[in-house]
Amino acid sequence: MKRKSYLFIMLLGFALFCTGCGAQEQIVKENVISTPQITGNAKDELRDTLYWMLDNGYTETVENEVFERFNQLLAQKGYDFKVEFIGKDATEYEEYQNYINQAHKEKSKLDIFFTGYGVDGKADTYSSNVASNNLANLTNLLKTPCGKKLKKFFSDKMWKKMKENNKIYGIYNARELSSTYYLVLNKKYFKEKPALNSVDIKQWIKLAESVKYDEDEVGFYLPEEDKYEICGYEKNPLNDAYYSHNNRKKVLDVNKEKKVQELEQLIKIGTQKGWLNTNDDGLDFVYQGKFAMAVIDGYSNMVHGEKFVVDGKAFDAYVYPLSHKFIPIENNAATGITSWSKHKKQAFELLCAVNTDEELSNLLQYGILTSKDRGPDGYVTKELCSAQLSPSCPANQAITYPYAAEEQDKRAMYEAINKQYEFFPKE
Repeated sequence: MKRKSYLFIMLLGFALFCTGCGAQEQIVKENVISTPQITGNAKDELRDTLYWMLDNGYTETVENEVFERFNQLLAQKGYDFKVEFIGKDATEYEEYQNYINQAHKEKSKLDIFFTGYGVDGKADTYSSNVASNNLANLTNLLKTPCGKKLKKFFSDKMWKKMKENNKIYGIYNARELSSTYYLVLNKKYFKEKPALNSVDIKQWIKLAESVKYDEDEVGFYLPEEDKYEICGYEKNPLNDAYYSHNNRKKVLDVNKEKKVQELEQLIKIGTQKGWLNTNDDGLDFVYQGKFAMAVIDGYSNMVHGEKFVVDGKAFDAYVYPLSHKFIPIENNAATGITSWSKHKKQAFELLCAVNTDEELSNLLQYGILTSKDRGPDGYVTKELCSAQLSPSCPANQAITYPYAAEEQDKRAMYEAINKQYEFFPKE
């Protein structure tokens, strides 16, 4: 989901915290928040410590007991290392990237790191860290039994996305490789599902003018800056040419496309009559369920039958998928091993373990669950913070227990979804 306050790779909204998810007691040193190590027996003291840096939006959300339990599980599973998670504010682009570069220069204790989010004009933290030689080449490690197992847990498109000069330096563990635009009609205002065909803009105008919405709510939210993408056209950053999501071979003059002209007419009419909201605050109303109609840049796990889920809250709605976006060329929110790590083999084993072991991933995403935290259908019912659902969470969220609008077999669900997303043409 795209939130306008940050430019995340997948845009999804994510460095926000839910109510009741305050920071736990942490050890603070030089503005870095880290979790305590486990001590207490000689065998544990002999284990190597690996240092993993994440966005502190995640480390401040998760209780220390989760990290302690994580290290206990590693020991039980026979791993000869333990992990100290370090939190650093990845939303502060310059500071975060400078910290990584300085850690490299000083050969600081850091074995794995989250590359961070992008910002306007600097939206490729993965490639920039490859160029700075901050990330270790994982290509040969992926040929090992551990690496071959890891490769099976992600789509071929993910591995293709992560190639730099035909080598791989990290993984992208977000559930979806791109996002989709949806038209959402709040059932509060629509008692029956209107028959709509994809981007049926003339019908959108009729619906918007017929609905009587509350004064303190939004009639129709639509992000005007995304007007081309909503219509199914997207600019390729490599050549600034527009292509259709349904036809990657033809360069288009988008302003001459009928759907774009119709949408511009909708924006003009809606603005004049007052039922259209194209501002950022309109999205805030949508997140609260205070709207009649909305076009949202989101993900498939937000749609479950006639339910629409935002920030873990579901409300009744009719949802129409409009167009799938291209897989972004910019790579952000990746995870890799530091080029200066003295424990590369163990660090790679750790990445493999977290991304292929459901028990470890469930712990890192959901924390320590009680019997009350899962329903009889296996779905997690406890309230989560957005950081637990964002790319900064180190878990492989495609193999954890289902949550909100996800399907029971969520791994198969995301495999099918990611097949629908395509790369920009290379020209």
